[in-house]
Amino acid sequence: MIPRKKLIVGLAQFTEEYLNFNNENISKQKLKELIKFLNEKNLFYYDTALIYKNVENKIINTKILKKKIKVITKFILPKKPNMDDEKKIIQNLILSLKNLKLKKFEGVLIHNPWDINSSNIFFLKKLMRKIIKEKISYKIGVSVYTLKEFNDLKKYFLPKIVQIPFNIFNTEFNNTGFKNLIKKNKIEIHARSIFLKGVLLKKKFSLSKIKYKKLYRKLEYINKYSQKKKISKIELLVNFVFSHKFIDKIVVGFMSKKEIAEFLSINIKKHNFNKLKSYVPRKEVDPRLWSI
Repeated sequence: MIPRKKLIVGLAQFTEEYLNFNNENISKQKLKELIKFLNEKNLFYYDTALIYKNVENKIINTKILKKKIKVITKFILPKKPNMDDEKKIIQNLILSLKNLKLKKFEGVLIHNPWDINSSNIFFLKKLMRKIIKEKISYKIGVSVYTLKEFNDLKKYFLPKIVQIPFNIFNTEFNNTGFKNLIKKNKIEIHARSIFLKGVLLKKKFSLSKIKYKKLYRKLEYINKYSQKKKISKIELLVNFVFSHKFIDKIVVGFMSKKEIAEFLSINIKKHNFNKLKSYVPRKEVDPRLWSI
């Protein structure tokens, strides 16, 4: 069974961008039922961002969030910060805490670490000190897309939490140097995009088979492999992520009670993934680079 303590519920699923990409919608009543079901399943850890303001309001308006919820949030770092930016970010974080009825965030992450440079690092370090000093968050972290982004960032500071994309076709962070560094510095690793924005689970390939032919072929192989081994595709994909012990938690979004129940029923067990390991170009596994 999936260990609850390793699971974080992602709220990016309810942003307009995500809903539009997957041609989905969610009513206020359906969202309320979803949150209630998460409560019943003792899932109280959420991942959100200040730019998901509409999502936060939707969640709050269900009026059934438990008091014991834990939340990680993210903020956008200004490329060229001015005198008012620190105040705005702090105010927005405090307002979010108030709305969610929280005393503290579990983590506050930088949403766009690729924008960290010599002109804003002083601002960032001052901001991070203030976030910790004013007891807004327990930890400071980053959400990255590539190992290069992390390596560039570590020249300036080492975060306490790093959120990474990780799935059966994107294992860039399964890197000895990276794993040694996070172990030595006790950095917490959260894996997101384990289903690659839902693409890996869909029955019908939703991207261009011509533009993303490598991804399409590999996904076809995964489909056949899971059928041959008599294991569901979702179980295969989840077990792959959990087989990497350097990952502390996984961030997963849900659109229905059925999805939650199916996910929680997955058995975590050993598999031989050697036949499934293969390279897929970054342009095909980084959603930022997709052109639909």
